[in-house]
Amino acid sequence: MPSSQTQANAAKETLLQHRASILRLRGGNDAGVSSLAGERRVDELAENEEISGVLVLLSERETRELREVDAALARIERGTWGLCETCHRPMDGKRLKALPEARTCTTCEV
Repeated sequence: MPSSQTQANAAKETLLQHRASILRLRGGNDAGVSSLAGERRVDELAENEEISGVLVLLSERETRELREVDAALARIERGTWGLCETCHRPMDGKRLKALPEARTCTTCEV
């Protein structure tokens, strides 16, 4: 079984990759909203408002994901990553591997 430090290092790498991916997507969405704002025809405006709304929702979702990733990276730095924020017990390694930004164990999440 890998040490908790090895798990934390692997999680940090995964989280940093996920963070970079979110930032790339977010940049693309912001550019998409800006380009839609330049449309002139009424039918295009209606369609683009709908698309723009979807892009804004995606951006909000990405912002929430980014906050969770950053919070997990901060827990790694503090040495509290892998401990449930509710019961303060160590979380299952499989859960942490699948969801390194998890804040709570499966028992407390319910």
